[in-house]
Amino acid sequence: MKNFVFDIDGTISFNGQNIPDEIIASIKELMVNGHRVIFASARPIRDLLPVLPDEFNDNLLIGANGAMVSDNSKIKIINTINSEDAKFVFELITKYQLSYVVDSDWNYASQITENNCMYGQIDIGNFARQIPLSMIETPVKIILLDLNNKLLNKISESLRTNTDLAVVSHIGEGNLNITANDVNKYSTLSKLGITEYMAFGNDKNDVEMLQHAQSGVWITSKTSPLVDNQIECTADISEITKNINQFV
Repeated sequence: MKNFVFDIDGTISFNGQNIPDEIIASIKELMVNGHRVIFASARPIRDLLPVLPDEFNDNLLIGANGAMVSDNSKIKIINTINSEDAKFVFELITKYQLSYVVDSDWNYASQITENNCMYGQIDIGNFARQIPLSMIETPVKIILLDLNNKLLNKISESLRTNTDLAVVSHIGEGNLNITANDVNKYSTLSKLGITEYMAFGNDKNDVEMLQHAQSGVWITSKTSPLVDNQIECTADISEITKNINQFV
């Protein structure tokens, strides 16, 4: 049995709503052949579930860039953002009047414009409650949205200087994804004892996961590979299925 880890958005899903049938069929074939399939996403578990077919819901799911997992539909928090660091980020939100999404273990606080690509991806299953930012007691992930380059760099530097947080800037999106220190997809796989795996990814939050994979496939939906010695695959359904099928 081999472990296969799939990022979602920009890797096997391109509309933020679902995964193409051809890719689903190839992933199912891996499972039929006795392999373990894991999904690892920047989305919290709440927003990952509606994108996956129901038969994948009991698979190991890594959400919020590694800050939470679901295994056999049981959710576990890997690490939360400490109160001091959360307070600092919340003060930045107020100071710069930032758009944001802050996830707790299930519910969330948000201030986001309708023209942001994430607007239609938050709690699309209507599983949770949107609550005031002041009611988020145990944040697991914070996204700061719609930042111009100058502000993105300024806030990134401020977070590096004043907090102990992990900060990832997604390619071309003007967003900052924030989790507790040393939380990422690879670190969570390691904590779960999964050190040998094949991985598919497409963005900066997949870099560590791909660097440590036995074999990695970089989907070029955003950029050329940021990791050396990975298989490069265009963001084309037939090409992606071909790269999955090579491991069946």
